[in-house]
Amino acid sequence: MQNDWIKLKEFFIHFFLFIDKTNVETITTWNLTQNEYLTLMVGIWIVILLLTWFFLWMVFKIVRYFK
Repeated sequence: MQNDWIKLKEFFIHFFLFIDKTNVETITTWNLTQNEYLTLMVGIWIVILLLTWFFLWMVFKIVRYFK
């Protein structure tokens, strides 16, 4: 069970963060509990969504400026 959790953790780090193997290995040595890890992932996704929303808002603002 513990081994499955470690594999799942590594998969999500690869999938969500798109970072190289050395960074993944340093993050997996943090030994986060499932709860802390879930909180971290939710936080990262909120930041990604906010940045995406801000970027799209800026693009539409610039496009409207040139109309």
